[in-house]
Amino acid sequence: MTDFIYDFYEKLEKVISKWSKEVGRPVAYRFNSENEEITLYTRCPGIFIGYAGEVINKYKEELCEVLCTENVSVKFVEIDGVIAYKGVKI
Repeated sequence: MTDFIYDFYEKLEKVISKWSKEVGRPVAYRFNSENEEITLYTRCPGIFIGYAGEVINKYKEELCEVLCTENVSVKFVEIDGVIAYKGVKI
């Protein structure tokens, strides 16, 4: 069971990291498994959404595959300052 959870979060991390690299902005995230909701903490939420939602829709599809669900909710929290992720300031 532990390996399954580790693999799950590793896949989730890969999708979000790929998304962050594509838009060129750092991001931290929190996943709520109860309601299949991902909250992204970033300074520029609009860049992650993209023109007419094209970027977010692309990554929502990938996240749905990883989460094995038909719909995933993605929320954004706009922050100021430095994002500390895994002890590293981004």
